[in-house]
Amino acid sequence: MSSPNGLVTIVGEPADPALGAPVLLHNLTGFLDAGAAGKIAVDSLCAALPCEPVAEFDLDAIYDYRARRPRMTFLTAHYGEIEMPSLRVDRLRDLAGTEFLVLHGPEPDFRWRAFAKDTLWLIEQLGVNLTIGLHAVPWPAPHTRPVNVTSHGTNPELLADPRQFVGDLEVPAHAAGLLRKARAVAIEVQTASRTSTTTSRILALAAVWAYDRGNQPHRAVAIWEAQRHPYQAPLALVIYK
Repeated sequence: MSSPNGLVTIVGEPADPALGAPVLLHNLTGFLDAGAAGKIAVDSLCAALPCEPVAEFDLDAIYDYRARRPRMTFLTAHYGEIEMPSLRVDRLRDLAGTEFLVLHGPEPDFRWRAFAKDTLWLIEQLGVNLTIGLHAVPWPAPHTRPVNVTSHGTNPELLADPRQFVGDLEVPAHAAGLLRKARAVAIEVQTASRTSTTTSRILALAAVWAYDRGNQPHRAVAIWEAQRHPYQAPLALVIYK
């Protein structure tokens, strides 16, 4: 099954409904992954837990291979292996038997809006209830000091520590930030569809228009971010050290 823009294809079996709506953890490497911290975390999960593919993105349509050339080997007189990148969603099962999804791979170079819309389509198809972004922000700080961790999301109730160590900022945009904004707009539209007031519908349509026109600036820096569908029961997130 392919997405509306043809960028992602579902290749795996649907989740077991008896296990409830899954959580989606996403990490896009490249820009907002200082020290490859997010990639290391995702690779550790995929190595330690049972993992199976669920969906694959057409990376040839959204990736600049000349800007980020894959690594390959040359073995004396011939070429050996080439490590081609991939952007996909895998299904993992934690030690308690709970399934969750992981979107991981390189940040797209092209067609960000199409990527965001197709990812939202995939979220709906997979019945995702909660999305969590894992990022690592480059920051000028002595390595002898503890790592700063800040959180933000569309539902303040999910934030364990609402304290902010930095105020408003204008930073370079990234695909994960656009995905977060698109997810927030989608929730606003779903909220409006469940109410009979004309005003809320107009506001939701205005939000969609603003997103399509690119008038939703991303003004947050975070290590992780949480977004929860307002019409589903809250889920517990367990972080294994």
